[in-house]
Amino acid sequence: MMRGLRRRFYVEAGAGAMMTALFLATLLFPTWIEALVRIDPDHGAGTLERFIVAGLLVVTIVFLSLARREWRKAVAAA
Repeated sequence: MMRGLRRRFYVEAGAGAMMTALFLATLLFPTWIEALVRIDPDHGAGTLERFIVAGLLVVTIVFLSLARREWRKAVAAA
């Protein structure tokens, strides 16, 4: 463990990794959510999937940016 890294970094990096996986899964297999919950709210149009992909991308960028900021703080303090 790098000295100066707070638990916050690991939470943000883990959440970023999880969001990245969900983003890629939704991008590659857009109907996985509909298959999981067994409803099709947009009746096959794909609109919901596009919104989910866009939302997951934004959340991924936010979490990974926060983790990067924590990493840079730790490096600067070392």
